[in-house]
Amino acid sequence: RHDKQLQVIETQQAHQDRLEARDSSLNSRVQALEHALGGWEQRHEQHKHTVEAFKSAHSSAHDLLATKLKSHQESHGSVVERLRALEDVVGSHRAQELDRVGRDSSSHKVAHEQLARE
Repeated sequence: RHDKQLQVIETQQAHQDRLEARDSSLNSRVQALEHALGGWEQRHEQHKHTVEAFKSAHSSAHDLLATKLKSHQESHGSVVERLRALEDVVGSHRAQELDRVGRDSSSHKVAHEQLARE
C-alpha cells in the first residue's frame, strides 16, 4: 500500500513537472511573441511617422507646383495679350503702308499719264 501511494505521488509529481515544463515553454513563447509584437508596434509607429512626413512633403510640393502653374498661366496670359497688341500694331502699320503705297502708285500713274499726254 505504501508503494502504491509512493507510485501515485511520483506519477502526480511527474505530471506536475510536465505541466510546469509546458507552462514554462508557453510562457517563453508568449514572451517571445510579446517582444516581436513590441518590435512590430515600434516599426508601425515609425512607418506612420514616415508616411505622415511623406504626405506633408507631397502636399507642400503639390502646393508649390500649383503656385508655379498659376504664375505661369498668368505670365502666359500677359504674353498673349502683348502679342495681340503687337499684332494690332503691325496690322495697323501694314494697312497704313499699303494705303501710302497705293496713293504713291496712283499719283505715280497719274504723273506717267500726264507725261504720256504731253
